[in-house]
Amino acid sequence: MEFTQEMFEPALGIKEPFYIKEFKVDNENLKIDIYIDFRKKYRFKVPSDKRYKRVAYDTIQKTWKHLFLWQYETYIHARLPRIKLKKNIRIIDVPWAKKGSGLSISLEKQLIDFSMHMPVSQVANKFKIKDTMIWRRLEKYTKQELKNKNFENVVKIGVDETSRKRGHNYITTFLDLDSKKIIFITKGKDSSTFKEFKTFFEKHKGKCKNIKEVSIDMSGAFIKGVNDVLPNARITFDKFHIIQKINIGVDNVRREEAKTNMELKYSRYYWLKNPNKLNKKGKKFFNKIEGKKWDTIKAYEYKLEFNNIFNLKSDKAIIAFQEWIDRVEKGYLEPMKKAARTIKEYLDGIMSWFYTGINNGILECKNSMIQMIKSRARGFKNTKYFKEIIYLNFG
Repeated sequence: MEFTQEMFEPALGIKEPFYIKEFKVDNENLKIDIYIDFRKKYRFKVPSDKRYKRVAYDTIQKTWKHLFLWQYETYIHARLPRIKLKKNIRIIDVPWAKKGSGLSISLEKQLIDFSMHMPVSQVANKFKIKDTMIWRRLEKYTKQELKNKNFENVVKIGVDETSRKRGHNYITTFLDLDSKKIIFITKGKDSSTFKEFKTFFEKHKGKCKNIKEVSIDMSGAFIKGVNDVLPNARITFDKFHIIQKINIGVDNVRREEAKTNMELKYSRYYWLKNPNKLNKKGKKFFNKIEGKKWDTIKAYEYKLEFNNIFNLKSDKAIIAFQEWIDRVEKGYLEPMKKAARTIKEYLDGIMSWFYTGINNGILECKNSMIQMIKSRARGFKNTKYFKEIIYLNFG
């Protein structure tokens, strides 16, 4: 391939007084070196000294890594002018790179774009640079974006935790339920996460007293956090987590009964789904066991009755919940009785859903995507890196 100087100038965004002095192409190693200079005796404007235009005092040599051009690894080398002022010496900024960076602006943008869709280690290999250089730019980028955030209009939030790695290593995410964007991430899942949220939120013009609705799970730590930090917020317990409590009860009944009933082995996921969500195997399984007097079937019926209550209006729902709790508590299935006691304890927050309609569905979806990113990257070295990727994708 024949290269010309005109091919490089638009790609680099070179402006007067800079120009391409020469370039060298290494076809064997697929490498291009571009050498940039500036016009002699050109008078530069210095932002800190607007009264005068000044000629360069001396020069300094700098090198930047650029995008791959036509599959060639590309480097920019430039002789930069230094301007002597009364109190210091100033290096003139260049249009193709940010101050203090060893990468071109175009490459930095592409690194950020690729890091949203690929593990950083793979991006580093693709562009032949160290992953630490990418992480530094991601951190700088997200910090700048977060610095400009304004949360004065945030009035409804969802809060949930997700794991950073196996074991008890969690982060808590705070979501604006209106914009559907994650606005804060912090390590841990105790009540102190809300205090950290308050500091960050109010630093960006948010007002905790203006938050009227919050969706959380039935974690005691989260309830305490809301009561401590969000004085005017009504708690709505997330519908997903409520139903999850019932599913746990059904599965515990199944586990116990499966010890003596081999037909229940390997059927766990059928009982977690509603009839209209079953696949062909699930429907076939339920047709096969129709009419049987199993404890698990009784627990599943309790679950379906509970789910149907959410289709009622609030005045009928409160009565239906109380009747369901009474019926289950008088029964003999201890795991379901335990679930009913939990529903009874948190009934006010469960009923809030009928008035607010809010839930953490969006946040659960994002948490699932976060786990996919984590799995794709085979984990993250530390919480800071994990947070950068989450902010980059969902902030």
